[in-house]
Formats: sequence, structure tokens, C-alpha cells
Amino acid sequence: MRRIEDLSIRRKISLIVMISSGPLFLLAGLAFILQDRATFMRMLEHDIQTTTQVMGTNSNAALLFEDQRSASELLASLSADSRITRAGIYDRDGVLFASYQVDGPSVEFPDNPRLIEAGFREGHFRAVRSIVLERERLGWVFVEASLTQLQGRLANAILIMSLITGTAILVSMVITSRLQRFIVDPVLALAEVAHEVGRQSDYTCRAIAQGDDEIGFLVHRFNAMLNQIEERDRELQEYREELELRVEERTQELTVAKENAEAASK
Repeated sequence: MRRIEDLSIRRKISLIVMISSGPLFLLAGLAFILQDRATFMRMLEHDIQTTTQVMGTNSNAALLFEDQRSASELLASLSADSRITRAGIYDRDGVLFASYQVDGPSVEFPDNPRLIEAGFREGHFRAVRSIVLERERLGWVFVEASLTQLQGRLANAILIMSLITGTAILVSMVITSRLQRFIVDPVLALAEVAHEVGRQSDYTCRAIAQGDDEIGFLVHRFNAMLNQIEERDRELQEYREELELRVEERTQELTVAKENAEAASK
């Protein structure tokens, strides 16, 4: 596996975008899921509390006249709300007077409504309310709702947010690949010029600045360095040519002097 330092600039930028944006999308999705969960629970609590209050008010007559049939019919109307799993009406002595339970395994109702813990408990929400008529307590009404819908809702929310997060990361990667050319292309062009200069020792090559940002500043400095090297190379070439000319002149002088000396010796 290649190290991050060895990856190309394009891949580094893409990796940085993915690493930085991925957690943000996940956090946003998590916040949305938690907010949706809190909203659902608030709505469930409000609805069940309201239902309990309505049931308590409507069951006054049934308790007052000890009409068990009317109380059972009243509780049976709760089947319209699929969230409610069971409900019961207790008389003034805390004895279960009528009950309702969805189809499935039978669950024993609490013996004493005074001991029922209201609120969210073990995957359910429970509400208990006293049934009062003219300041006289006639009994209690108990309603229990399941959080199964919440679990399904959370599962769907997680799936949707996963799809949204994946799509958002993919879109950001596509946009990044389109926009990163403003950074990558000038760097690659500069690297290509540097490669040509090193390969051919041609210091007349120049990089073209595409902007006045940091990369543009780097291009200008690189071109300035090439100007200095080219100037020094030109000076060295002139000095070499001048030196060769002097050597040639000195050689001619020595040759003439040698010929004159040989002629004088004869």
C-alpha cells in the first residue's frame, strides 16, 4: 500500500476532500436522525397522553354505572391507533375493570395502577391518568404504546441518510475533480518544464503562470531562477569562447616565435 506522501496531488486532494467531508455528512445525518427520534417520541408522548385523557373522560359513565361492556367497547376503539398495544380501565379500588390488548402473546396487566411507572420503559411508553368526576375518583385509565414504529423509522432514516451521505460524497468528489485542475494543472505544468530543463539542460524553457496566487508566485520564482542560470550559462560560454580565442592567439604567437627562432638558427 502506497504512503499518502507518495500519492499524486490529484489523489491527495480527493483523499483530503473525502476525509474532511465524510465525517461532516455523517454528523449531519446523525443529528438529523437524533432530531427525528426526539420529534417522534415527543409526538408519541403527546398523542398517548391526549388519548389517555380522552379515554378517562369518556369512561366516567361506564365506571359510574359499572357498565363493563361499554368500557370494553370504548377500549376497543383504540385499535385504530396501531401504536397502542394495550390499555385498561381500573375501578376506584385499583381492580382491572376492562382491558384491551392487540393480537399476540398475552401480557399480564399491572395489578395496581398506582404503581405503574409512566413514561418510556423498555421499548414502550406508558401513560396513567385518574378518572375523576366532580372531584370524586372513579378509577384509572392505563394506555401503553409500542416503540416498534420508532425502530422502523430509525432504520429507514439510517438507510436514507446513508444513501444521501454516499451520494453527497460522490458529488463532492466529482466537483472536486473538476475544480482541482485550477491547482493541479499549474503544478503539473511547472513540473513538466522542470523535467524538460533537467532532461535537455535547456534553460531557455519557461513556465507560464496562470494566476497570481502562491503557485503563480512559485512559477515566477522558478522562471527567475532559470533566468539567472541562463545568464550565468551565457557568461560562462562567452568566457569559454574568449579563453579559447586567447589560447589560439597564444598558440599562434608561440608558433611564429618558434619558426623565427628556427630561421635565425640556420
